[in-house]
Amino acid sequence: MREKMRDLEERDRVRNFQPPITGDIIMKTYNLPPSSVVGEIKEVIKNAILDGIIPNDYDAAYRLMEDEATRRGITH
Repeated sequence: MREKMRDLEERDRVRNFQPPITGDIIMKTYNLPPSSVVGEIKEVIKNAILDGIIPNDYDAAYRLMEDEATRRGITH
């Protein structure tokens, strides 16, 4: 039972986690409307933080947002 509770708490923690870069920041930075690409960039940032690839801070997340946008051909 305790193991199941730990698993449930971990899933809730991941589900409720909010990265420092929001969809609103992505849309404003690149003048984008709400779209799947905004969600995809946000998801890349979230996964990179959860996987320990980047720290959970604004500057690192912003740099990854810029890298991901460039990779997708999105410019300011």
